[in-house]
Amino acid sequence: MDCLQLDDVQRDWLRHRFKAADAGHPAIAALHRSVSALIASDASVVRADWRVPAADAAYGIPRLCSRVPLPPEQDDCEDLLASILENARLPALPIVFHKLQQQLEDPDTSVDDVAWTISMDPKLTVSLLRLVNSAFFGLKVHVETVSRAVAILGAKRLSALATGTLLLGLFHERPPQAIDVDEFWRHSVACGLAARTIGICIGRETPERLFVAGLLHDIGWLALCCERPDLACGALRESAHSGDMLHECEQRVLGFDHGVLGYRLAAKWNLPPAIASAIAWHHEPEKAVADSANALHMDDVDIVHFADLVVHAMGASITCDQFVPRLDPQSWERLGMAPEHVGMVVHAVATELEMTLELLRAEAA
Repeated sequence: MDCLQLDDVQRDWLRHRFKAADAGHPAIAALHRSVSALIASDASVVRADWRVPAADAAYGIPRLCSRVPLPPEQDDCEDLLASILENARLPALPIVFHKLQQQLEDPDTSVDDVAWTISMDPKLTVSLLRLVNSAFFGLKVHVETVSRAVAILGAKRLSALATGTLLLGLFHERPPQAIDVDEFWRHSVACGLAARTIGICIGRETPERLFVAGLLHDIGWLALCCERPDLACGALRESAHSGDMLHECEQRVLGFDHGVLGYRLAAKWNLPPAIASAIAWHHEPEKAVADSANALHMDDVDIVHFADLVVHAMGASITCDQFVPRLDPQSWERLGMAPEHVGMVVHAVATELEMTLELLRAEAA
């Protein structure tokens, strides 16, 4: 693969990050070229002191898990899953969130519908008006009402922004063990932006829903880290020492992975089925094909699957899951996406991520 004009550290970083990827696949080759170009134009993507971790090094583990004890012997995985779901300390989603999700799905949603829903939550109303009047949108007029904001930006776009603001606010304060909150949300927001851009590139009608699906795709990992940091750190240690993908190590340690846990949580929250399916199978879309309930939503699964690959390639990874996940070739074929569009996705995420994070963090604080 061509690494353009990169220094030795940057080349080593790329080789390490893509070590598990199929270099011969057109999509992976395009992704590698696009990330190489990004690194060549923005040296901050790769830290100058980065080094390839030693084979027995616990990459990212001491800071996160040094005080978390080893997990005890596990019970039946179904009992464990039920226990985590029952005791999960994730907050309940507000009524406004569910209403916004319904409106994202409804093609007949009007400006007034979304404005009325957002206005039900005074804090959200203030946050979104600050957001709309920020430099991010560069509007020439000051927007004073939600209805005006919706009219200018569009009902779907503002609804997706409201969803992001609500979620980041709900999960702003998380237990420090086993998870770096900033790292987690950087990855999640990046995946949301990538999924939305992929949807636009291939002509899907609901890119805002895809943003939410990408934003929530790893919510099962957050739930695991909140409720059972010992198990999360057990999977992290296994991944660090074996070099295997984190979700594969979760399956060995727990008997299930964060996708399955996230799917159960999505059902508990009554999230739209398409978003739930994307959460469940973003690492293993071939399993969704075999499940008739999930097969109805393969479009969302395939888009979030590739969006996750893109942001891993760009360095927006959680914890020690530092490699680009393996691409499912059939998933790529179903997408119908041209390899030339991969660069557009990388560029969109690189351009929008920091500004989006800054805005959402400010409004969630």
